[in-house]
Amino acid sequence: MHTARLLRPLAVAASITALAMFAVGPAGATAASSPHSSKVVQVLPMIRLPGASTTGKTLHSGNWAGYISLPQHASGKFRYVAATFTVPSVNCTTTPDSYSVHWVGLDGFNSGTVEQDGVESDCDGSTPAYSAWWETYPGNTIQTVFDVNAGDAVTASVYFDTGSGTHHNKYNLVLTDVTSGQHFNLWESCASGSTCENNSAEVISEAPSSSGTILPLADYGIESFVNVKVHDKSDQKGGISSSNWDHAKIIQTSTTTHDRLAAPGVLFGSNAFSNAWNDES
Repeated sequence: MHTARLLRPLAVAASITALAMFAVGPAGATAASSPHSSKVVQVLPMIRLPGASTTGKTLHSGNWAGYISLPQHASGKFRYVAATFTVPSVNCTTTPDSYSVHWVGLDGFNSGTVEQDGVESDCDGSTPAYSAWWETYPGNTIQTVFDVNAGDAVTASVYFDTGSGTHHNKYNLVLTDVTSGQHFNLWESCASGSTCENNSAEVISEAPSSSGTILPLADYGIESFVNVKVHDKSDQKGGISSSNWDHAKIIQTSTTTHDRLAAPGVLFGSNAFSNAWNDES
């Protein structure tokens, strides 16, 4: 194992301590699409593994790793999810030409839409590339807003406005790089021609896709999320877990070999956990 891999968990722990000290007040920005390669990269709803077993509240996905909040009743809805995390450093010696996205969002578990924002840590050949982005699937691909650096502290949130004002039934997508001060604050509608159910809230690390095919997952080591906040449609507040809703753990598993690619650790309290990358070999 490379020395850098041994040091990464210590750096993550230090970053988490620093993140708790910041209060963020983001402002507006304009999105521009600029993927790290010639591929058109898109973040998809959760892809379930055919025939994959489930144990209790543990699920297996071809593209997601992390935790999700789910309603206890069919009429249950969510309106807000937020988390604080770092931009993970990717090891492009281990995984050249590979991709990873780390985000918060609504929908995508039992629905065909996802409203989300986060960071992308890729290997453009053997060169690391990092950016902040948003997406309202299936209306667009990843919309890159600005470049970030590995180790930067970020906060990200998605909020659905049910009020009667200008932003009625729109999504407020907010991300701030606390380290650099860069930020965006956008209002977006549900993807054109789609119905957004708001029936899940999630905090996820993912292998994105291109033309419907899951891309190789970049070796991102360990990605830690803290200060996870979830609100339901009645504005009841909690973390990933709450007495007001259910939750599930998602392990990313290869769709071809069924080897584990990435998995979350234990949920600390209700609002913190780490995803760990795993080499499928």
